[in-house]
Amino acid sequence: MVRVWLPAEAIAKLQAYDGTNWQNLLVQSSTYKNLRVSLYSGTYTTDVIDGRWDNISAYVLGLVTRSGLYAFNGSGWDRVRIHYDSGDITVTGTGATSTISLVTGLTNHTWTQTNNASSTAPNIKLQGSIDGSNWFDLDTSTTIGSEMRHVALKPVRYIRFYVASMGDASSITLRYFGRF
Repeated sequence: MVRVWLPAEAIAKLQAYDGTNWQNLLVQSSTYKNLRVSLYSGTYTTDVIDGRWDNISAYVLGLVTRSGLYAFNGSGWDRVRIHYDSGDITVTGTGATSTISLVTGLTNHTWTQTNNASSTAPNIKLQGSIDGSNWFDLDTSTTIGSEMRHVALKPVRYIRFYVASMGDASSITLRYFGRF
């Protein structure tokens, strides 16, 4: 029979090698047992900068960190957009375009329309919805040629265009850009 004797108190140390010696790593305090970590550039400690600082001293060395905001889209998690650009949407007839889901909604909307009408202007509406089912007109354009329009402080979750009339245009190009 082999008997193993253990010391009354076992000690384990977490150490790191500094290139010459092994050094003990420290915790934040006796109350908070978090491992204390600092980043250095030469003899200077590097500060953590959260991305919201302005006018930082030229002598502050910083490690910039960023966090992201995500929202559940019904089946998974999407990055919350601070802006959305639809790209060009070309229509050749009346009716609603495909719905643009803004995930969490945007409040400021810019849109453009370009058409090839010559004498009768099309009637184009930018529509918004908070549920994807009930649509409301946010803005209307009845201009021959090209136009950029803006809608401010109207938070919606979904956007679409509705072409009520083509006028004498055979093609209309629409584009949406939204932001918080």
